[in-house]
Amino acid sequence: MSGGSFNYAYSTVDEFVYQLEKFIGENKESEYQYSKEVIKKFEQIIKESERLALLMKEVEWRVSEDTGDDNFLENVKEIEKSCKRG
Repeated sequence: MSGGSFNYAYSTVDEFVYQLEKFIGENKESEYQYSKEVIKKFEQIIKESERLALLMKEVEWRVSEDTGDDNFLENVKEIEKSCKRG
């Protein structure tokens, strides 16, 4: 497995995204304490967190020397580009 320099910190963010998506799925249609606006903000935070996890992974792989500078910069550029569309 690649990475390791930061103890796979990006996976903690991935887990947060998973748990928040699960929470939203369980509570979106119910008359719960969260308004539609709050659920919408949760969904925006998921998108930002997914982007962050991808960037964190790229940093971890670069610091662990699993990728080089050029590959790192290219991957970060692609993440930034793809996240702007979504």
